[in-house]
Amino acid sequence: MNAEDAVEQILKEIHLLFAESREFLGEPGTILVNKEKVFALLEKLNFSMRAVVESAGATARQQEMARLRSEKEGAKIVKEYQRQADDVYAASLIYTEDALSRTKRLIDLAAEQAQDIMRKTAYDLEQQKQQIQTNKAELREQLQDFKESRKYILILEESERQR
Repeated sequence: MNAEDAVEQILKEIHLLFAESREFLGEPGTILVNKEKVFALLEKLNFSMRAVVESAGATARQQEMARLRSEKEGAKIVKEYQRQADDVYAASLIYTEDALSRTKRLIDLAAEQAQDIMRKTAYDLEQQKQQIQTNKAELREQLQDFKESRKYILILEESERQR
């Protein structure tokens, strides 16, 4: 039986003791009770009330301890989630740095390839230009053979004027 039930039981016993007692010399509201029984019940009530008070104090201490444990556990959980969040953030920074490095290498490679293409194209154009000059020189030589013919001289002169 817990302390609260014991107090309730003792109060019932006191009530029954008073209810079953006889009136004193015919005076209504005044009764005769056994002093030893009343004191014994009051002593039991005193002990039971102390137990209730101690129980309430223990309960308050238990609640405070539970609150402190909860706060400590909550702080521990928050710290763990903060650590995990920091780990994720650090990993994202590492990933981003790696991605940027790879992108830079690709851009450098593309720039080198573009420069190679431009050099090759410039070289090819220069070769074609030289080939054109060579072809033009050969044509002029061949046309010189026809120089005596007035018709070709007129064509050459007209061509030169148009240029």
